[in-house]
Amino acid sequence: MLRVGDRRTEPAVRLGEIMQGANVRMRNSCDPTEAEALLTASFCCHKLISVDPEQPFDFRHQSMDLPGCTLNLLQYGSEVGIRTDGFEQCYMLEIPISGSVNVEYGGDEFESGLARGLILSPGRRLKSYWRKQTRRWMLQLDRARVESRFAELSHRPANGSPVFYPLIEIDSDRGRLISALVSRFHDPTPEDDVDDRLDRLIDALLLNLPFEQGASIVPSRLSATPKQVKRVMDLFHQRFADKLSMPTIAHEVGASERAIYDGFRRYYGRTPLDVLTRIRMDAARQLLRTGNMTVSEVARQVGARHLGRFSIGYRAVFGHSPSEEAATPA
Repeated sequence: MLRVGDRRTEPAVRLGEIMQGANVRMRNSCDPTEAEALLTASFCCHKLISVDPEQPFDFRHQSMDLPGCTLNLLQYGSEVGIRTDGFEQCYMLEIPISGSVNVEYGGDEFESGLARGLILSPGRRLKSYWRKQTRRWMLQLDRARVESRFAELSHRPANGSPVFYPLIEIDSDRGRLISALVSRFHDPTPEDDVDDRLDRLIDALLLNLPFEQGASIVPSRLSATPKQVKRVMDLFHQRFADKLSMPTIAHEVGASERAIYDGFRRYYGRTPLDVLTRIRMDAARQLLRTGNMTVSEVARQVGARHLGRFSIGYRAVFGHSPSEEAATPA
């Protein structure tokens, strides 16, 4: 079963206090079967799996149709697993409000907590796991509108739909820009024009986010292509316990150290070391939760050579020490 690392949640908020307007549709249900039918009608075929039947199921969905997009506000209340065949006619942009979601998408697994949004491209199967009291803004972007805007910006027809790398770091420059643009849909100013808002948002996605498939609009990205950056990420995930050096990694992926550094800053908003550290800390958290290893053993297992620096780094990421994590019941 998918596990979620981010334990933080915020107090429940009534959805009706956030999205208002004459065109807002409200769908509430305490029945997972009814919620499945409502989601299938709104998005695509959904299968809901209740993780803990003892938890109160509190499905609340508000939506508002706008030209070229639909704004949604969604929560399930309880922990729930979701399976879909993926979105066909839209891109789904998700901005977290509270809680966290784990996603299996395109053969990879991602965690989207309060600091990470998602952009899900058409045509990929999707499994997700929503923690209790998770709430999200979900903006459906018309697929044809995105493809058309791509052609306008790149001065060439789209060779299939662009496929974005799904994670958006909210605290990065691009993440703050995208979050601010999404906020204009649910909190518009009187002079806002919907078409202008949508074009600005789509432009921000196309010009700032990395692609997993499809040629980039921005030529400067070729200094370190998404494929090379992804290969570095794969190395980090496969060999985080090893003593990794940037010269060795650069040689293996066929790029310069500077190109890799610039690529990580451009696509993830963080340095390669920051990303590697987070991967190690996430792995350490999983090991600590098993309760079968000491903090020192865990540090060595994830490639940390100095226990003191490991503890400091762990606290910086999760807000508490590894010893406190180990003492927390699973």
